[in-house]
Amino acid sequence: MSRTDSAKSRSIVCLIDIVIYFAAAFGLEVIFGRVIPFPADLRAQLLVQALSKIPLLLLIYLLLRFRRETIAAIGLKTPPGWARALSLGAFLGAGIFIAVLLLERAGLHRDLSAFSFVQGNLELAIYQSIYVAVAAGFFEEFVFRGFLFQRLALLFGGSRAAWIIACVVQATIFGYAHAYQNPNGMFLTGAIGLLFGFVFLRCGRNLWVPIIAHAFYDVARTVMFYFTGPPA
Repeated sequence: MSRTDSAKSRSIVCLIDIVIYFAAAFGLEVIFGRVIPFPADLRAQLLVQALSKIPLLLLIYLLLRFRRETIAAIGLKTPPGWARALSLGAFLGAGIFIAVLLLERAGLHRDLSAFSFVQGNLELAIYQSIYVAVAAGFFEEFVFRGFLFQRLALLFGGSRAAWIIACVVQATIFGYAHAYQNPNGMFLTGAIGLLFGFVFLRCGRNLWVPIIAHAFYDVARTVMFYFTGPPA
């Protein structure tokens, strides 16, 4: 098989993996959102949402194993130094938190009413903090900056330009996944996804700094919403 044929074959495989993932994600959304009655209790809702992520993580793991790859191939590998990764992640998360806060104060309006349930409720704020640290911080980075980013880059050829294009595409998909926040929210979230993608590349395609930054940011927002509620 020539190099060109090999690249085409790899691109087709990556496209198949992407289609399988999105089909599974849509199927699980239908199952957990329509087939299985959604619990009325907010704590149970967070638990159900967290459990719904497990099959997708397992699917990605199985796809990687089927392709004779490991999770390190998509960036989930030990960083050069944990202290450095933790400090960089916390610094980045704090920087994004401050930047978003300033943008909101300047007039950027998003629909964040979905998080109003944590205002003044310490128990739900704790549950939500744990949920966003795992389901957003880890799961979203594992999927968007890990699996999808790598598969898109290989789909586009694996060159440096392909990784740049893939970075933009994954950020666009990430923004669209937050459509419930209105167009401003989609744009802002997409911009954050683009930044996380750039950080992922600068860190030698290692996911831990984006994971820590994402978790730090979302937990900080939850704490703020507990005291003040989401922005009007």
